[in-house]
Amino acid sequence: MRETSFIEQNKNKWAECEELISKDQTDPDKLSNLFVQVTDDLSYSRSFYPSRSVRYYLNYLAQSIFYNIYKNRRNRRKRFVAFWKEDLPAIVYQCRKELMLSLIVFIFSVTIGVVSSVYDPEFTSVILGDDYVEMTNENIENSNPMGVYQDSSESSMFFMITLNNIRVDFLTFILGLIASIGSILVVLYNGIMVGTFQYFFYERGVFIESFLTIWLHGTLEMSAMIIAGGAGITLGKGLLFPGTYTRLQSFQISARRGLKLLISILPLTIFASIIESFATRYTGVPTLLKAGIIIASLIFVIAYFVWYPISMHRKRGAEEKHDTAIPATKNFKTDTTNILNHGEILFATFMLYKKFFGKIFLLTLGSVIGFTFYAYSIDLHKQIVINVDDMFANLFFFFKLFQYDSSVTQLLVTSGILSIVLFLTGRLLLKEFDVFPKTFGKIFLLNLKVFFVTFFLVTALNFLLLKGNGFLVLVYFALTPIVLTAIFISIYEKKNLIAAVQSSFSLVTHSIMYAYGLFFTILIMSLFYQLIINSPLLYIYIDFVNWNLSLSEQTMETLVQITSVIITVLTFCLILPLFFISAGVQYFSLREIKEANHLTERIQKIGLKKRSYGFEE
Repeated sequence: MRETSFIEQNKNKWAECEELISKDQTDPDKLSNLFVQVTDDLSYSRSFYPSRSVRYYLNYLAQSIFYNIYKNRRNRRKRFVAFWKEDLPAIVYQCRKELMLSLIVFIFSVTIGVVSSVYDPEFTSVILGDDYVEMTNENIENSNPMGVYQDSSESSMFFMITLNNIRVDFLTFILGLIASIGSILVVLYNGIMVGTFQYFFYERGVFIESFLTIWLHGTLEMSAMIIAGGAGITLGKGLLFPGTYTRLQSFQISARRGLKLLISILPLTIFASIIESFATRYTGVPTLLKAGIIIASLIFVIAYFVWYPISMHRKRGAEEKHDTAIPATKNFKTDTTNILNHGEILFATFMLYKKFFGKIFLLTLGSVIGFTFYAYSIDLHKQIVINVDDMFANLFFFFKLFQYDSSVTQLLVTSGILSIVLFLTGRLLLKEFDVFPKTFGKIFLLNLKVFFVTFFLVTALNFLLLKGNGFLVLVYFALTPIVLTAIFISIYEKKNLIAAVQSSFSLVTHSIMYAYGLFFTILIMSLFYQLIINSPLLYIYIDFVNWNLSLSEQTMETLVQITSVIITVLTFCLILPLFFISAGVQYFSLREIKEANHLTERIQKIGLKKRSYGFEE
């Protein structure tokens, strides 16, 4: 082919490449595609036009793309900003109908609460409870109608309110699985409660004071509730109306969008809890200041969740967002050569988890039953909190598994159970990444080495939970990604304990936001799972057994406790592989971010291999 023909055939592609790398924000998939094509062209030009200007131009273009990729690799923290600046507003616009429905349901339910309170004097006691009504009436008589916000200390009130609000938001979202109706009912109930609550103070002549106090934090809190309702409706819509997608594909899309909406309300929930805990209690704050905070909160919510998404959509046009793309599930193979984003890692994690689930479940079930007999022998099952309304009840029991009194047996047994789960998952990952030794001797030695490293690291980590110290619990979560990555490195790279920990610490701390972002994403997902498992349906089944077997009260209580132990431990044993698999998949991206080995290899191969273009001179 003549040089002029070669240039004419490819000049549009090269121009597109120049335009793409000149932008601050680029599509990484498109850039990667063009990089491959440009390196192909460069290889061809080196072979047929070694002294022509086109070769120098393509060499410059390839270097520019490489620099752009390298620059993006060094600035992955910008993704955090991009999420709040671009991704989330786009999702809000796409889900505007669901959010609007949630808002309409909330306003309608507030109206129901007000009207019902007007026509039925007993309605307030039914919704708010007799004890709360009596307590508030006493506070009003003592000229302190908002005294309920002064009962607890600031810090304890903050943690209590934050956890409760997050629990309600999670519940609102996850109940969207019930054809979106569950989310609508939660929003409906909360709206009725707000309307009843507000009319209760209006009826007693303290409307202005109550309004300024309640909505000081309620503006953000109720906004978060409405958005959570919209996220739940979005989740259920994917199951109800798949459109041209399969129902599973539609659910994947809706779940992604719903999760992003749910993440958006966490800052709102936390700030609302801060205001309620540290500011609302001071009822003597000037009215103008209270009104200013309420108006500022409302302006922020409207500006970010209404005006900005619409404005951004009008500027960019109705472009289909990347979250609608469904990765292929057939012949799935984990990508270990490129840097994957969190969505790609999560997809790979759940694909591998689905592949391994049968083996993980059967092998861990026996260990969990064995542990349950051990727990029963030392009366450990009696420590479990039987509370169907508390999603964190079993979580607190899990932490108690490590708090022994006179011996280390409980700690070692519990760590042993978790180590077995990690060990078995590690064996499956070795086979997945084709590094599993073939000979029996090597298998035995590797198993022994991996289990020793796993058990030592798990036991050392669990030791932090020994006394239930709150600070050490935070350290426990902070070290978990490093420990899981170290275990995988020990398996995959066959490193000893110290080398694995050093390598893991280096990789995780080098990309700390990237590593911990994935960890906390899965942590949030695991809370959803915990919420589903810790369901009142469990106790309906137990009652069904009691009705048919006529068990004594003591036997029934023991049955509930033992069943709760089995479900609690099994739940964590099934969740733990998700964390470990994600750490294993992310390890390759962490290594590529720090060392760029595969990228360097691709750059070095430019021009070394002739490629067929399918044309002749």
